[in-house]
Amino acid sequence: MRHLTLPVLLSLVACDPWSNLRTNANVSIAGPLWSPADVVARVDGVYAPLPAAGRLVRVAADASVAEVDLDGGFLHQLASGADDATLVGFLERYTCADPKADVVDDCKRDELGVHPSLAVVRGGAVDREIPLDAAYNAISFADDGRWAVAYFDFDTLDLSDSGVVSLNAVVAIDLDTGASTPVAVGFDAEQVLFTYEANGTASRAVVLSQSSVAVIDLTGTVPARTTTFPLALDADAVIVPSDVVLTPDGQYALIATATTSDLYALDLVNESINIVELDGVPASLTVDALHDRTWITYRTGPVAVDALNHAGFELERYDFEERMTEIVLADGVALTWGRGLRDVYRIDLNTSDVVEYRLQNPASDAFVDPAGQTGVVVTSASFGGGPSAYPGLELLDLTDDGVVPYKLEGFGVGVAFTESASGTRLLLLQEGVDYLLSLDLGSGGMSEVSLPAPPVAIGALPGGPFFITHETSTGLVSFLSADDALSSAGGFATLGLAEETPVVSDDGEVE
Repeated sequence: MRHLTLPVLLSLVACDPWSNLRTNANVSIAGPLWSPADVVARVDGVYAPLPAAGRLVRVAADASVAEVDLDGGFLHQLASGADDATLVGFLERYTCADPKADVVDDCKRDELGVHPSLAVVRGGAVDREIPLDAAYNAISFADDGRWAVAYFDFDTLDLSDSGVVSLNAVVAIDLDTGASTPVAVGFDAEQVLFTYEANGTASRAVVLSQSSVAVIDLTGTVPARTTTFPLALDADAVIVPSDVVLTPDGQYALIATATTSDLYALDLVNESINIVELDGVPASLTVDALHDRTWITYRTGPVAVDALNHAGFELERYDFEERMTEIVLADGVALTWGRGLRDVYRIDLNTSDVVEYRLQNPASDAFVDPAGQTGVVVTSASFGGGPSAYPGLELLDLTDDGVVPYKLEGFGVGVAFTESASGTRLLLLQEGVDYLLSLDLGSGGMSEVSLPAPPVAIGALPGGPFFITHETSTGLVSFLSADDALSSAGGFATLGLAEETPVVSDDGEVE
């Protein structure tokens, strides 16, 4: 199934010092060995799926590498669970009617059996497996760690080998018992949210589908749909939800669509629909739980941002000179901005005062430090000479109106913050640049931490430390300790590369 010639293997080894590729077999690769952007951080390490080999590895904070035993299963996809310890893998096992076949390549297509499942992984091992039709390729988790809902992502789904599948059903999964229940909801379910009881247990799953929203009760003996809210009265009309949020009390689901200016407010308690008439098509919805309101930015219509009060669904408008399509909330402040624009506005969430900042370069992404004192804007290069010709970083003083711009060597691809008794530091990764920039937000002091290869992304294990993934074909993850010491593990993406996918017996044992 995987055919990579020996000369190519040798070339990979030569250009990647972290490689431990086997060179004693011709194998085939149907794609990249790993994806640095698809790793999942859990409390015990970084888990990396290996799509070419169908394997899963865990890289621990001490840079040790261990394979997760999938017992003959082939991993297709990995998803992060609700808690810090759990993740879920979409697996397939293969059987063959020919008793002489030991691997998939030895089995004729019409004799091959495919047996899909979800593997719940905790602590580097498979805790339980739950049968699930292979067509389901997306999953959402409730915060209580018990419930999950699997559905179809049609953007990545290949239905050619899936047989007959109900495209209107999702599957509610009890991760504690392994029980799974198909529930008919509506065509093209694309987002799932959960509401909760006062004790934190999930009570409902709210499923957005094309032109409708279904509510699944999770408190009964088995999950069951209780209500379906139609978003269109005309059967010929197709309403595609573009964004959804829940009010902090869980009573209302607020739904924006991609083509209309109507904001649907679904009362999940009294089972009714209110429609808030907006002046344009929303670009984003962001809940401010502390002040019980939702901030609305617009794709069309007003050059403004609206704050929607949840008590009476009244709008408070903030007009700007340019269209602000993005918003970031922090303790007491909101930053609103637009990609490719040079204006950023700070809104005081308590007083409603507005302060404008002017950037040197167009904004690409924005963040606020944990203390709520500094806005961090990653900017892209623009036409013209001087500093504007380079990507940059601009720091906004959220207690004043000051802006401090920095010219970067590469485009900013990763931002993280670390706090200590000495203050807050910004950790920045740059595209194609093999060092991490550490910037003290108080003093402005800078230092560099050398990296073994250009970075892709930065994150943190729950409770620390930070991890960095790198641009290497055969896998490379680094860990950054509190004293800026770096340890790295590489070459793990070649695990199982020269091994064929096995077939298993009907009882699940590898042949």
